[in-house]
Amino acid sequence: MPTHLYCLLPAASDSAAPAVGEGAAVRALHVGGVVAWVASTTENRLVREGRRAAGEAVRHDRVIAQALARNVTPVPGTLADPYPDDAALVADITSRTAEIVESFSRVAGAIEMAVILAPRQGGSEEPPDVSGGPGRRYLERQRDLPARLTAAADDIDQRVGTLALATSRRTDKDRVGLSHLVRRGDVERYRSVTLSAASDRYRLLVDGPRAPYSFAAFSPNPGNSG
Repeated sequence: MPTHLYCLLPAASDSAAPAVGEGAAVRALHVGGVVAWVASTTENRLVREGRRAAGEAVRHDRVIAQALARNVTPVPGTLADPYPDDAALVADITSRTAEIVESFSRVAGAIEMAVILAPRQGGSEEPPDVSGGPGRRYLERQRDLPARLTAAADDIDQRVGTLALATSRRTDKDRVGLSHLVRRGDVERYRSVTLSAASDRYRLLVDGPRAPYSFAAFSPNPGNSG
């Protein structure tokens, strides 16, 4: 039966499978010094159909969150096609043990925090008006928006400073997403520091703690036979 991977944990941690899963019984599969939280599934491929895919992503993350709740930082598995069976998963993990152990070391005692930065709608922004000055100023602001968002994101990174063990950034035309790897004991300080960057020009959302997808995600390779 196909095997879905949720996450990987160090064998020395509180790695017993959660008592309650998310629609499927979660099992702890031991592979040397690595414990994989998995579940058997009837699906041979990852569900990619709109609403069902979103539901699978939510269930996947909820299982991983149960490891975070135990003060264990898991290496989260990315959503991918399931392994054909447990043996295929064991082969993939065995062949990549050094990679996994290095990931455990990199994120131990830490979690991921994120900031989403976007311009506020309305306010002092005039609607487009191609016939006059206000329209020109509006279009100029839209043209300069990526640079202004980048500057605001740079300011947040500077405020966070050494609270971040590592950083990651995703930039779109109308928003910037920042991710920081933060020690568990620094979460409240991180919230305070990032929220101090709030202004009437930008919407600022702080999210987390969550699994360190941006810094140590494990991408399953169902075809890896070792």
